[in-house]
Amino acid sequence: MAVEVLLQPRSLPVARHDRRLASSSSMVGGAQARTLFLQNRLLRRATRSSVRCWATIPVPDSSPVISDLGWPVDFAQHYVKGKLVGQGSFGSVYLGIDLHTGKEVAVKVMPKQRGKLTKERTLQKLAKEVGILQKMQPCRNVVRLRGCFESNEEVMVVTDMCKGGDLQKLSDDHGALPERAVALIAYEVLQVVEKCHELGILHGDLKPANFVLSDRTQNPLFSNDINLLFGAPWLLAIDFGCSQYLTPVRFSKRTGTPVYMAPEIFDRDYHWEADMWSLGIMLYQLYARRFPFWRTYEECRHAKLDEVAALVADSPLPFDYGPWRTMSMEGLDFMQRCLVRDYTQRMTVPQALNHPWLSQWLPEYDSDSDSPGIVGV
Repeated sequence: MAVEVLLQPRSLPVARHDRRLASSSSMVGGAQARTLFLQNRLLRRATRSSVRCWATIPVPDSSPVISDLGWPVDFAQHYVKGKLVGQGSFGSVYLGIDLHTGKEVAVKVMPKQRGKLTKERTLQKLAKEVGILQKMQPCRNVVRLRGCFESNEEVMVVTDMCKGGDLQKLSDDHGALPERAVALIAYEVLQVVEKCHELGILHGDLKPANFVLSDRTQNPLFSNDINLLFGAPWLLAIDFGCSQYLTPVRFSKRTGTPVYMAPEIFDRDYHWEADMWSLGIMLYQLYARRFPFWRTYEECRHAKLDEVAALVADSPLPFDYGPWRTMSMEGLDFMQRCLVRDYTQRMTVPQALNHPWLSQWLPEYDSDSDSPGIVGV
């Protein structure tokens, strides 16, 4: 059972607000009602300056919570789950409030049994995903993990809230990005891939939707302040659901998003090199506002897996139209070396980080710089 409350205490008189919650919780025992009352008091105190939205406070019931993963089960003592802000294939993301600090957080809620998978297999996947996110915390370009909780049916993964939206939304809103923006994005994504490989991890799903801007305007893509390149991280990886631990044996099970998957993934014989192909497709999409094998997004959406595999295997990669005619030679070389079908000849992460294209667009630090922003709004 749950009670809905409004995250704007000043809009309701305190006494009336408490009476409404008290009447809603009349069916629970005195101890549980007191817990709810104290929780509401904390909520009002924590959200005095928060945005107006509805939140759900779970009311404890008499059934014990089974901790399948060994994670804490007291989510409601630390956070309040608010409105839905994102929906994915395997979970939903909600705005949350930290009851101790009043800060906004993101709460990703995922079921303990996913699709046709058994509960045991789903739990294994969830534990691996969160374990990799935890292992990646030393990387400054990875979203901060704040806590993991579980109930009998779901898990709740709490991270920092990033308000800038993901790169897919950026592309949808502003169209094809200029070369400099794509170069800066490439550099930030490579920081994540480098750390993954250093820790023995294949990211496995590099795509615009898995990287978010920490702030919509205070980042080097929108702001005139070039110092934002050197301050707090402005682009963050948020999803490691397809990541795998690297072993000496090459992988055979296909994983990832098909349109970003390397040829060797379709051949069921891949390793760390596949991440560089996915990076190339991702950058191609952001710069040209299309994928190399389809002229429009609509054509791509209707493509079947076998068709995608055939195109990725041997269809030409066009670099002779529209925006590619104005891209620098260094940029073209970078893209083409990412998208080499023979993975033994594909550019590596260290080679990419030392490529002249990145040094061309990454300025040395200058506190007096007034360089214009990259994307006009």
